[in-house]
Amino acid sequence: PPLFCAFLFAAPAVAAVGTCESLPGGVVEVEGTGGSGVQPTGYATLGAAFTAINTGVHTGTLAIDVCGNTAEGTATATLNASGSGAASYTTLTLSPVGGAARTISGATTAGNPMIDLNGADNVTINGLNAGGNSLTLSNTTVSATSGTSTIRYQADATTNLLTNTSVLGSATMAPGTNGGNIWFGAAAVTTGNDNNTVSKCNIGPAGANLPTKGIYLSGSSNTDPGTANSGIVLDNNNIFDYFNATTSSAGIDLTSGSVGTTISNNRFFQSASRTMAASGHLHSGIRVINGAGNAYQITGNTIGFATSAGAGTYGLVFSGTTTGAFIPIHLAVGTITVSNITGNTIAGIAVSGGASGTDTAAPFRAIYVNQGLAAANNNTIGSQSATGSITYTSSSANASDVIGIFNFSTSNWTTNNNTIGGITASNSSTGAANIYGLRTNTGFALTWTCMNNTIGGSVANSIQSTSTAPGTIVWGILNSNPIGTFTGNTVRNLTAAGGTGTATTASVVGMMMSSGSANQTLTQNTIFNLSNTNTTAATIVTGIQFTGSTANVVERNLIYGLTSATNSATAEVNGIRVNGGTTVYRNNMIAIGAGIASALGAAATNSGTTGINGINAFLGTNRFFHNSVYIGGSPTAGTGASYALNGTQSINTRDNIFWNARSNSGATGKNYAVKVNGTAPNPIGLTIDNNLYFADGTGAVFGFFNSLDVANLAAWRVAVGQDAGSFESNPQYNDPTNATPDLHLHPTLATVAEGNGVIVAVTDDFDGQLRSGLTPVDIGADAGNFTGVDVWPPVITYTPFTNTSLTTNRILSATLTDVTGVATGGLAPRIYYRKNADAYVSRACSLTAGTVTNGTWDCTINNTDLGGVAPADVVGYFVIAQDTLGNLASNPAGAVAMNVNTVTTPPTPNTYTIVAGFSGPINVGTGETYTSLTNPGGVFEALNGGALTGNLILNVTSDLLAETGTHALNQWVEDGVGGYTLLLKPSGAPRTISGTNAGALIRLNGADRVRIDGSTAATFAASAGLRVVGGTPALRELTIQNTNTGTSAVVIAVQSGAAGAQNNTLKNLNVLGQDPTTTLMGIAFGGATPGTTGTDNDNNRVENCTIKRSSYGIYSLGESAANPNTGTVITMNDLSATGTDRLRRIGIVVFNEDGVQITENSVGGLDTNQSADCVAIGLGTQLIDTTFTNAGGITNALVSRNRITGVNSQSGFSAAGIAVAGSPGGANLVVNNMISGVISPAT
Repeated sequence: PPLFCAFLFAAPAVAAVGTCESLPGGVVEVEGTGGSGVQPTGYATLGAAFTAINTGVHTGTLAIDVCGNTAEGTATATLNASGSGAASYTTLTLSPVGGAARTISGATTAGNPMIDLNGADNVTINGLNAGGNSLTLSNTTVSATSGTSTIRYQADATTNLLTNTSVLGSATMAPGTNGGNIWFGAAAVTTGNDNNTVSKCNIGPAGANLPTKGIYLSGSSNTDPGTANSGIVLDNNNIFDYFNATTSSAGIDLTSGSVGTTISNNRFFQSASRTMAASGHLHSGIRVINGAGNAYQITGNTIGFATSAGAGTYGLVFSGTTTGAFIPIHLAVGTITVSNITGNTIAGIAVSGGASGTDTAAPFRAIYVNQGLAAANNNTIGSQSATGSITYTSSSANASDVIGIFNFSTSNWTTNNNTIGGITASNSSTGAANIYGLRTNTGFALTWTCMNNTIGGSVANSIQSTSTAPGTIVWGILNSNPIGTFTGNTVRNLTAAGGTGTATTASVVGMMMSSGSANQTLTQNTIFNLSNTNTTAATIVTGIQFTGSTANVVERNLIYGLTSATNSATAEVNGIRVNGGTTVYRNNMIAIGAGIASALGAAATNSGTTGINGINAFLGTNRFFHNSVYIGGSPTAGTGASYALNGTQSINTRDNIFWNARSNSGATGKNYAVKVNGTAPNPIGLTIDNNLYFADGTGAVFGFFNSLDVANLAAWRVAVGQDAGSFESNPQYNDPTNATPDLHLHPTLATVAEGNGVIVAVTDDFDGQLRSGLTPVDIGADAGNFTGVDVWPPVITYTPFTNTSLTTNRILSATLTDVTGVATGGLAPRIYYRKNADAYVSRACSLTAGTVTNGTWDCTINNTDLGGVAPADVVGYFVIAQDTLGNLASNPAGAVAMNVNTVTTPPTPNTYTIVAGFSGPINVGTGETYTSLTNPGGVFEALNGGALTGNLILNVTSDLLAETGTHALNQWVEDGVGGYTLLLKPSGAPRTISGTNAGALIRLNGADRVRIDGSTAATFAASAGLRVVGGTPALRELTIQNTNTGTSAVVIAVQSGAAGAQNNTLKNLNVLGQDPTTTLMGIAFGGATPGTTGTDNDNNRVENCTIKRSSYGIYSLGESAANPNTGTVITMNDLSATGTDRLRRIGIVVFNEDGVQITENSVGGLDTNQSADCVAIGLGTQLIDTTFTNAGGITNALVSRNRITGVNSQSGFSAAGIAVAGSPGGANLVVNNMISGVISPAT
């Protein structure tokens, strides 16, 4: 029968990702979906698996299950990019499988990585760390050869994830050299190794051999977008036991080629103490050194301790005299986009041994930036709740610096919301052990923003140096160079045991500003519990040590609890100590002295700075406004002095409270409220007033001046020659002796500080409250509506009477203000008055408006009481008032009185004279009452000494040929309704007014509403006249000539006087100088001297005048472009004479004018050989120069229908018909002018 054979075939294995298939070939199982090839397949090594993928054996979405340990040997396991050769995969995931720990290890040939992601993308290596699974990648090769690493990313390896994996290695090359446990490398093709993440990994040594670098980042370039490595995230890893005794080391080391990296939430620690055996090496947790890289984010990392849980201590020992440094975070980066160092913790660190070094060689710098634009915010250095979180112990004879955050770059810098504390530095030898919380040494033109940092923890001695070396320093904040803004910082609990430096080398300082080339602003900082424990050394403890440039502000700072244990006669404790700069110190509160048992320092001398000083104004140009100072304590021994204010240099001191309550309890030193340097009253640079002083303890003395004690305020005023508005009284602080002193004013106790200050441009108070809502002005840093003590008499203000021609009673309206209220009834204000040298009589004033605290009072001078008045009588008067407390004042000041009704010594009174009244026509000429205008006894002198009672006409009835110009016409006194006008005109025939004066012959000195009209037909109402270019000669019937041959002579000058000369008209005149080569000006508008600026000469007019024989025809100069003359009109004038009658150089020129109108003038015949330009009409300039085109202050001008014929410059200078140099503002319009004959050899 037939033989039938049956064959049984085994079914192919089914891929199950995450399950060990026990496949033949090895423990590395490659499985996948969506591709082709033999799957699943086992390989003995990861390298073999990668080779299979590279050759296309496995494609699609791949997974590698690590089902056992592998020994990779000396070769590199290289995974190429998908698309490179036959490799084709979309993603690849590598994980441990089987619920056990898996290790991929090798002793890779030195200079090579154990695993190489060579352009590979979308690879995930996930050690899981769950279900018993874990993964370790370990290269056991110990080598300093460049390139030695455990895993390398290169050639555009992108979007890969390495997580939950232990990555171990033992590469020992120095930072900056290729290699490390994890290395992001170079060989970029187009993008660089971008967007890779390493997270939740343990990165440390392979066995006992420590690596020098946990992660190293380099690259091909810094071009991004481009071939730079960018977008790399290193997050939440444990990086530990990276160190080498003979070279530098770093947990993360980043150099050129990697940019925009995020280093976040990692923990850097050493499981055992490390000893540095060679000098000159640096150790860091994070080291980013790429001067062309930007936008690094270093956030939330912890550097310190012996475990990832924050237990134990990160120890570093410098053996023998080894030098070097531990810099937990070190940056040298680019300047384009800021790199942020945020939310990191550096704590649990102990550094010891023989290291030393200061400044940029300091052996410990927690955060250090020495290049680039960076910001360090919200970081924690040490501890706020315990001491010794960071310890530095040196055995060197040289000094060491321990620095919390340090910037030595050339870029702007920001440090906000950092906390630094729990730092102890010591030295067992003779070297100093110095500590700086925040320190910056960038550039004078750069900025440092430093806000809301806390330097020093909440416990005593939080930051302390136990070194007794003379050079010891403990400083909270040090600014050596840049423009600084320091706001809301707290510096507390700093302690030193040594240090004998002075000023800018003082042993303990809260905030040190040492740059004289940059401005500083210090606001709302709190500095307290600074101390020096040395009992004999010449130590200095200072809250704020200040030097600045020329515009500094130190305000709203609180300083208290500064102590020193020394008994040295050269020691100091200072709230604020000034070493230079121009600075305003305002609204600061300073309370020191408590807890200082010795009267340290020396006795007072003029220039002495020792002792306890609330404010020690040693140098600088200083303004102290609204500060509150309290000096307390009960010294038991010593002879040194204490001062609320020690002013040894020029100071401006207003509205401060200086209270020295220090009271000797065995000591013999003197305790002063105030000391000012000087040897005579009113020393140069001193302004002192409106302060409140108080010295009330045992040994209290009011003040010290000119090497002498001053017993009280009255003696002080005599000694310094100032301080008339100051007070001596208890200011009633709320609680100045509290552990946290409260120098606010007491809410209910009466205080002189309430309402008795003066306004000195300080708008707020210590708490930021606006003082304007809490007026009157309070003395000191605290403003409020407190209970005041009225020590001021009423303030009496009024406008004094002018002379009058009236003989009727006069009513003076006075405003009286007083905090408590002006007395009324029988003690109501009174006006005292007398005629000539008669006895005074008085009448009570009556309140007509307002209240007794701020009211208007009418005070009547009743002439009946004087027996009547007549011309030439002089009436003297003053007003006196008292408040309800009896404080009394007079205006004018100086009255001595028991009360308003009993005046024992009257003041020098105000006076007015009964004068002649003028109105209607007055003839001036030969045979008249007045025979001249300007001469002594002339009509101008009479008007100046009289009063106008109506409009006035001065008729010139004959030629006046001997005028001297002695008297100007001033603004006259007016009786009646006022607003009167004065008309000066010829009468009966054309007239001539001539004479000689080296200045101006006719002067209107601040006079308003004057019309000098040369037409015999002129009336009060000015006629419109004919509109003719160059005017109408027939109307010009008055000639005014200055025959003086001097070169400063002027014919008519309109001078601004006290309030400007306004609404004046010069019309129908022939204005003649003596000679065009000598007479300066025909008509001038300006100040007291022709050619100088005049203020508010507005609405003046020159019309139908001819001007001859002067260098300038019409000249007008307003005060400035900001305050120009307005409404000036120059129209229909003839300035075209030729020959010896000509104008020599300038026809019309105006400066600083708004809306000037220059129209229908005839200007010509100008001919000059002077070394100057020749101009017919100048708007803002008389120079032809492009540099003056917008500097003349002319806006909204109209220059129209002028005829210019002949402008000749002979000397090589320029000539112009019309020259314009305007000003920003309204446009100037130059239109319809005719210009010809402008000649000059110049260009």
